[in-house]
Amino acid sequence: MMSKTILDICTTLHDIRKEKNVSLNIMADLSDIDKSTLSKYERGLKIPKLDTLEKWSNTLGYTISINLHKALVEVEA
Repeated sequence: MMSKTILDICTTLHDIRKEKNVSLNIMADLSDIDKSTLSKYERGLKIPKLDTLEKWSNTLGYTISINLHKALVEVEA
């Protein structure tokens, strides 16, 4: 199952892409991420690696900030 944080990020990136009227084909070309893989990320069917999330968000003009300390503390608890 995909982490809620990662799923939230993917959903947000999907929403931003749609708001900017960028097609999945164009997004795939600009970010150098396979179209079908990108679609799976957006639908929560596949978990992207952190560097892929970064490339995807940067292509849309955003950066990703994740509080890893909090995530690690929650896992350890």
